[in-house]
Amino acid sequence: MEKALEAKTLGEIDELLADLPAIELYRLPHESMRRTPPGARYSLAPNDATGLTRFTPGTVAMGAWAVVTSALVAIWAVTAVLGGTWFPWWALVVLP
Repeated sequence: MEKALEAKTLGEIDELLADLPAIELYRLPHESMRRTPPGARYSLAPNDATGLTRFTPGTVAMGAWAVVTSALVAIWAVTAVLGGTWFPWWALVVLP
């Protein structure tokens, strides 16, 4: 460990690694270990019989946003009618 920390060139590191077994760096890993490609999209919706998702990820996200927004507006409306504030505080959560 001390020799590795004191090494100043790649040649000195290569000397330390000379007794280690060689590995093939260009062999692809097993399929289960591969990362998904960047930009791959997954949906929370179940697949249909053809294997295609029924909803795009944006549709699922907008649906969740609409449900949360509706619940906030409903809570605001009930509390405003019962004597609470008429300030639309839910807009502070929904708009950003």
